[in-house]
Amino acid sequence: MNYELNELIGNADIVRFIKSRRIAWLGHVMRMDDKRTPNRILQWKPIGTRIRGRPRKRWIAGIEANNGNKTVEKAM
Repeated sequence: MNYELNELIGNADIVRFIKSRRIAWLGHVMRMDDKRTPNRILQWKPIGTRIRGRPRKRWIAGIEANNGNKTVEKAM
């Protein structure tokens, strides 16, 4: 199983490969039409009150953390 993964990614660092694929997916979603569901979800700003406790980590927060705290708007 691991040898298949190594052949698939070309013996690259798995963490770096995953980060590059996440950034590639972000670029793909940002180029989508505004009416497409993934783009609408990315741009969605929830309204209302929040629940108690620690906020859950969002997907975009992980992208910004890997990208040196650059926001999505700065990446465009």
